[in-house]
Amino acid sequence: MKKILLFLVVILFAACSDTTSKIKGKWKLEEIDYSNYFESVSEEVRQFLQEQMKSEFKRLKNKTFFEFKLDNTVLLEAPDFVGKQTLTNGKWSVNASKDSLFLELADSEAYKIITLNDSEMVLTTDDAPNRVLRFSKVKR
Repeated sequence: MKKILLFLVVILFAACSDTTSKIKGKWKLEEIDYSNYFESVSEEVRQFLQEQMKSEFKRLKNKTFFEFKLDNTVLLEAPDFVGKQTLTNGKWSVNASKDSLFLELADSEAYKIITLNDSEMVLTTDDAPNRVLRFSKVKR
């Protein structure tokens, strides 16, 4: 019985560390997809928001990075509203089933992990406005 319990603990630790080790590192924000959110609003609101969010993403693209560290801290590097790069410290964690990522920066956010491998991470959230975030891993 002890051997079975030990085996399960080792498997659980390996699964946890695999997800953690894949998340660890620096990720560049490649895309924010709001298409699901746009489906839930009127045409007038959609047109206004699409232009506003397109402009916002243009400001962020290729300039927004998340660096996830093994001590569950995260460093967000992103331009402010005048284009100056700013740094924000926070915390990150994953749930027990390793299918969700939680960020604590200025606000707390929860994301479902859709894709996670050595080069790409795709996250989605149902929090308003629901969106999909695509990241590429920065090679060092």
